[in-house]
Amino acid sequence: ADFSNRALNESGLVDLAAPGVGIYSSWPMPARYRTLSGTSMATPHVAGVVALLCEKFPDATPAMIGQELIRTAGRLSSPAEDIGAGISLAP
Repeated sequence: ADFSNRALNESGLVDLAAPGVGIYSSWPMPARYRTLSGTSMATPHVAGVVALLCEKFPDATPAMIGQELIRTAGRLSSPAEDIGAGISLAP
């Protein structure tokens, strides 16, 4: 998203991106649900994949989990410098 963080790695690219725009999510009453955007919407996607990786690799260190996140991310057809050019291949 053009409004979000654009932290780049040493090569000037994004290592990992998660969906964070137009996410249908829970919301306090009376609305119950709402479509939201932002890092607060992207973070739960990554946290869910981290939980799956921790279950699959119970002895892994945080660094190993981070490496696995990047290793298993798949490329989309978008240019690599675009935010959102990676997609997680959850275990």
